[in-house]
Amino acid sequence: MFGLFRTHRAPISAAVPVNDGLKTEPISLGDGVIGQVKHFCLHPESATRDQHDALYAQLCGLARKASGFEDDFALYAGGVYYADRRIIKRARRLLEKCLSDDTALAALPDAQRCKVLEGILDCINIGERMAVNDTWLREYASRILPIITDEQILDYARRLYINW
Repeated sequence: MFGLFRTHRAPISAAVPVNDGLKTEPISLGDGVIGQVKHFCLHPESATRDQHDALYAQLCGLARKASGFEDDFALYAGGVYYADRRIIKRARRLLEKCLSDDTALAALPDAQRCKVLEGILDCINIGERMAVNDTWLREYASRILPIITDEQILDYARRLYINW
């Protein structure tokens, strides 16, 4: 666990240590982008120019074909990290469209709601580190938190001072 972040996701198709062995875990492009952004926020000295260029290229590709919550969260987080207002605006529009449907969120299975809330919390965390106003995300988090039972997610929200 790194700082306030609940989890750390490795880059796309990276070998992730699991207990005693190594397991290759394919993850979505959005998960890979948000994982790299989280890592670069925590360890800015570890990122090379080539890594930044590659991440920005992935982000631009994601902006053209975001397809779901994970991609939308990654788009927002990457836009905040690179201070790209165009990407932030697009991601916010996509996220607000999805998150404003309370009925659809309530109908999601518990695990999926936790994943959505984790994405919101990751974006809030990255926004705080990059000094971006995240009030709108905090409001969505506060609306979803009362129906979450996962203690790790609730603990993550407490560390970010989200009230519910």
